[in-house]
Amino acid sequence: MREKLSSQGIQTEVYYPRAMHDQECFTKPQNGFPFAECLTHEILALPLLESFNPRPHGEYFS
Repeated sequence: MREKLSSQGIQTEVYYPRAMHDQECFTKPQNGFPFAECLTHEILALPLLESFNPRPHGEYFS
């Protein structure tokens, strides 16, 4: 998805590339957190700043 959006000139960012329990300040339990790990590969952030391209919103959010 990120590559497709980029090819259309739509910037994205991954805000949380590592699940919280994978960070050094947390201890990882034996069973892990599979849902949190899955989300680190699926959630993208879209730019909603003053630099936001004024395309019709349907191009971004359909």
